[in-house]
Formats: sequence, structure tokens, C-alpha cells
Amino acid sequence: FVLEDKDSYHLRIIQIINLILESDLPHINKIEMQQIRKLKKLLYLLAVSVPFIPNITDLAKATDISRPKLYEYLNYLEEAKIINSIRTPEKGYNIMSKPEKLFMQNTNISSALTKKVDRGSAREAFFVNQIKNYFSLQNRFINEDIYVAKKGDFLVDNRYIFEVGGKNKSFKQIKDIENSFVASDNIEIGFGNKIPLWLFGFLY
Repeated sequence: FVLEDKDSYHLRIIQIINLILESDLPHINKIEMQQIRKLKKLLYLLAVSVPFIPNITDLAKATDISRPKLYEYLNYLEEAKIINSIRTPEKGYNIMSKPEKLFMQNTNISSALTKKVDRGSAREAFFVNQIKNYFSLQNRFINEDIYVAKKGDFLVDNRYIFEVGGKNKSFKQIKDIENSFVASDNIEIGFGNKIPLWLFGFLY
């Protein structure tokens, strides 16, 4: 899209999201059309959060969606590749458990829905997107690709701890942890266990 017309790039993304919400999801999942407005509000609230650590009760109240339906809709949005949810290893793949973090599936969606994209949230969304895309190509029976870590930001492949941040991000939160790394924005060359964030784009 950006090669066709840079100025209308975000508009094209919004049109695709509207098509998914207004046509694909109602047809596949039997969602009533009057619920689509609530889904759009839900998606906007997720996009403007910094990053979104969900309070399901508050989110249900803000969108006028019941808690059971909210879990259901979040799962639909993830299956549609609009959002990514991250849980702890203990919660695993239980879709009826509260995600620890929610992100737009990629940063292009965030930028299309709001001009107030938080840089820290965008970094984490990019990292999660690239890790999930990589593991989706590995043909594993159970995909244990990425979880929220107890220390650091993310646990990848049940082995590696990653902290995601800017140029000056330190190892303070993950010091003395085996297999720990910092994925750092705004650096061109890595050193030690500090890896440029942009390099994860080659996992796609």
C-alpha cells in the first residue's frame, strides 16, 4: 500500500480493519451487527493505551460488553491478526484467562488508529510481532513462543529473557539472569547481550 500511495496508507489500513470487523467477523463468528460499534471502541481503547495491561472489569464497563463476551471478542481479534495477547507461562493458552498485556498486531495498525502512539508500546509491539511471526513458521504442535516474564519484559521459547527499551536501556532489571538480553531501540550495532531492536525485523 505504501508504494501505491504513501498519503493514503493509513486510510487503506483502516478500510481493511473495517472490512474485517463489519464483514469477516460477523460472518465467521455470528456476531450481531449492533456489536460492531462496541468492537471498534474496544479496538480504539487498546490502540491508545500505553501499553495495554487489561483490567477486564473496567474494559467491559467502558465498552458495554459483558466479561465472557469480552474474552470471546479479544480472541476473535487475535485470530483476525488485529491484536496480540501475551500471558504468563502459568496461564498459557487459556483464552478465558486475563492476558497480561495486549498490543496491536503490528505498529502500522496502531499508527492508523491513533496519532498518539507511545514509543515504548510500539517497541514492545514490534518485538512481540516479530517473535510470534518467527515461531508461526516453525510448525510446532504447541507454540510456546512468548510470555510475560516475571523479571524482564518477555520470556521467549521458555529459555530467553528479553528486556525491550531505548538506547540507554540497562540490564538492571535482568542482571544475573542466565540467557538474558536487552533489545534496544536507536542503536545500530549491538554489543555483549545488547541487541539492536531493528535486527529482530529479519525474523519476519
